[in-house]
Order: sequence, then C-alpha cells, then structure tokens
Amino acid sequence: MNQPQPSHALTGLRFLCGTDVPKDEKQAIESFRQAAQEEDPLGFFMLGTCWGEGIGTWKNPAAAFTNYERARSEFLPEAIFNCGVCKLTGEGTSRNPSAAVEDFREASRLGVHQAGFNLAVCYEFGIGVEKNEKEAQALYEELRVIQPEAGRRVHRHLLRSSCLKLLIALALILLPGIPFIRHVRGEITVDPLPCFFILVVAGTMLLVENLMMLWLNRGSIRAEWASRRLKPEECFLPTLKFPVSADFFAPLGPKPKPLTIGQYQGGAYVSQELLLQSIPEEDFGLEFMNSGVTDDVLKVLARNERLKAIYINACPKVTVEGLRQFVECPNLKTLAFSGGADLRGKSRHTSQVTDEWLELAAQMPQLEELAILGCANVTDAGVEKLQALTQLKRLRFYACPRVTDAALSRLVSAMPRLKELEIGTPSSQGGFLKAVAKLVQLQSLTLVGLKRIRREFERELAALPMLEILHLYFCRKISGRQSRRLNKALPRCMFWETFKTHFDFWCTFWTVVLFFALSISFVCLTRF
Repeated sequence: MNQPQPSHALTGLRFLCGTDVPKDEKQAIESFRQAAQEEDPLGFFMLGTCWGEGIGTWKNPAAAFTNYERARSEFLPEAIFNCGVCKLTGEGTSRNPSAAVEDFREASRLGVHQAGFNLAVCYEFGIGVEKNEKEAQALYEELRVIQPEAGRRVHRHLLRSSCLKLLIALALILLPGIPFIRHVRGEITVDPLPCFFILVVAGTMLLVENLMMLWLNRGSIRAEWASRRLKPEECFLPTLKFPVSADFFAPLGPKPKPLTIGQYQGGAYVSQELLLQSIPEEDFGLEFMNSGVTDDVLKVLARNERLKAIYINACPKVTVEGLRQFVECPNLKTLAFSGGADLRGKSRHTSQVTDEWLELAAQMPQLEELAILGCANVTDAGVEKLQALTQLKRLRFYACPRVTDAALSRLVSAMPRLKELEIGTPSSQGGFLKAVAKLVQLQSLTLVGLKRIRREFERELAALPMLEILHLYFCRKISGRQSRRLNKALPRCMFWETFKTHFDFWCTFWTVVLFFALSISFVCLTRF
C-alpha cells in the first residue's frame, strides 16, 4: 500500500506541539490555513482553537466560532461540541441555550463525553431545556466512569436523596414514641410495643443503609460540598482544544507510531492518512466508534488481505455502499454492527444499520463471528436473510426491539455449529430457547434481558453436552428460586448473573414491609 504524505493539519500539529520539529506557533497556523483551504475539517478546527485561545495570534471569538462551524459541517464531533459551548456562553455568536442543547445532544451521540456532561448540566438546571433531574442523573451515571465531574454530580444527587431517606428513617424510629410515652403515663391501656418494634426495625435498616453509603462516598461528598457555591454557568466544561487522540502527536517519520487498533478512540477524528499509515504487518482488526471514517477508507481496507475483523459503531459517513466492499473480502472473519440502542431497546438517535446491511452480511459465507447490537431499525425481514450464514461459530444478537422471538428461533435453528451465543430482545419471553437447546456444540450462552425461562427449557439446557458458561445479563424478571434451580441443574457449568437479576423482587418486598409498618403506625396514632 502506498504511504500517503502527512496532511497540512497533521504537520501543523507537529509544529504546535514540538513533535520531531521545533515548536513554532506561526508555522502551525500557516499549516492550518493551508489545510483549511483544502477543506480539511481538522484544519478548520485547529484554526478555531488558535483564534479562540490566542495561540500565535490575537483572540477573535467570532473567527473561532466561524471555523468551528466549518469543521462541524464535516461531521467533526468535537467541533459540534465547541459550537454548543459558544452558543451557551455567547462567545463569538449570539447566546442561544436551546440551540446549544441540540449541539450537545448531537455531539454526545457521536461519542464526545464532555458534551454528554454539559447536556446533563442543562437538564439539571433547566438551561435551554425543561428541567429534568431524572434525565440528568441518568446521564451522570453513564459518564461517571470516564468523566470525574460526572461522578461528583452523581454523588451530589445521592447526598440529596440520602438526606431525605435519613429524615424518613428518623421519623420511623421516633414516630412510635408518642403512643409509647402515653402508655407509660397510663393515658392508654393498649400496649403499642408491636407497632414500635416494626417501625424501629424498618427505620433502623434504612438509617444504617444510608449511613454506610455516606461513609463509603465521603471523599466525593466532601469535594462536592466544597464546590456547592458554584453557579450553573461555572459547572459547564469549556471548549476542546484538540479534536484528536494522542496518537496524532506521535512522530510521523518513516515508521509512524501505530494506532491502538481495536480500542475505543474516545470519539476522536481519525484522519485517513494516519489510519492507512498505521496498519500493522500482521493480521489485524479495526474498531470504528463514533469516528469520521468514510466509504473511501473502507474501500481501501477491503483490499487488504490481513484484515480479519471490523466493528462499526455510529459512523455517520459510512453507508451501505461502503459495507458492500467487504462482500468480496475472503479473509474477513468477524463483522459487528452497533446501533446505539440500550438493553431496553431505547436509542437517543436514529441508527443507520438497516435490513439492507444484514442482507450484505448474509453474502459473506466466510464469516465466523457476527454481532448485531442495539440496532433499532433491524426487523424480522433482515434476520431471515442471515439464515444463509450456516458456518457461524459465534453470534451476538440483542437489544433490537423490532425483532421477534420467532425470527430469533429460526435464525438459531439455521446455525447448528454455534459455539458461543449472546441473544435476547427487550420484549423477549424466551420463545427462542427451544431452538437454543438443540445446539449440541454450544459452549457459552449469554441470555440478555429475558423476562421468563420455562421449566422445560431448564431441563433441556442441562442436557447440553458441551455447555461450560451460562450468563444471565439484565434478566430482572427471573426469580431467585429459578436461578438456584439453574445453578443446581448445571453442576459442571460456570453460572453467574449481572445487574441485580432479583432487583424487582426485593424492591417489591421492602415496599410491602414499609407499607404495613406505616399502616400499623397510622392505626395506632389515630385510635389511641
């Protein structure tokens, strides 16, 4: 493969950061201008950064916003985020919080987690959108692992709810004191000890639980308490200075530092030149997550005989025509699509993965692994096409709300050589499990989001000769008794559950306990 020359934008980054060359901000700006003349979105973005930060020139917020808008038109996610920040603060343009919220939502969909945090702050304080603390809390929970600020906001909400629960617990403990004191004084003759005991136990359990939570999160709560006087405008994250990962600042000599193939690039804009330079000599796989990869790049990659796996997730420039190039790729063994829908089938954006994508995948008989995850536009018609892939050894198919159990049953029946299977739909009742029980070569089974498992399937599952792993993932409707039966029926199989399978049962149990406790307390107070 011919090695392309580094673009003017990458050359400007080398001068700006002093990578392999002396640091020269003037030369960096000149390179960015040349890149902008070539309609390179990275050049537009870096020009906006230079104007906005005063790097090598004077500050000009209006010019910065104009360049961010030009980069935004080329689907650069960080440019969309920066446009939202400018509209929110009024730097370089008129202040428009509602338009900023839309920009944050779009940038978050494309993988910029800073945009997700700013969107959550808008929901929390009602800036540019109707106030919705529940939605803000959900966004903070999603980002708390990769965004420290989101973790602190989560603990802020936990502190507020814990204080409310502490007040309820103290009320449950102190409420029986009134009839108990009246009984000691002889004003009432009926002994209120049973009511006192029930309420004190319930209140004490609630009190201990919240005190433990506050103690375990004391560090984060202390930090949040120190920043309690921050205004809503001071909580937002500022504009991003660089839209690329650290790989772009690596030396770009004859042997460039390769990209981290197969790992999440943080929503960064991946240039075609650097990607093609970074392809290793051995077999490799590529994972495109929220990137600006185009059909032209896929066309070049499809001719590479060392490409074994490709994963496409939320790449707005990839179309069916780009995927069509891989139909003639004889060595491609793994193909994966992700549409962004969660395990309940809900998605914040429209997925480009349709039945036509599945029809093209069905024309690749050499595939050994296929993953269709969270694709809200996939229907039974597309699943029917996949039955031609009879040689598949691993199938991952879940969180597709428009696919029925009957279609999944026919799909599994057409793939007798499956060794690993992850399957489930948001509304599944387990109708496809009878077909799963006939996979005699199955070694690993993950059931996602199931609401029910019939008793007859438990016996058939125990009869699978090669099953080694059984994983129940997000199966909240399955009772604890049924889980114990499965574990007992599969003594040689590794069995575990994820995401609190019995969460609904325990919530119902403690709700009933508190209801009866409050009812008895009310009767005692009104009667005596």
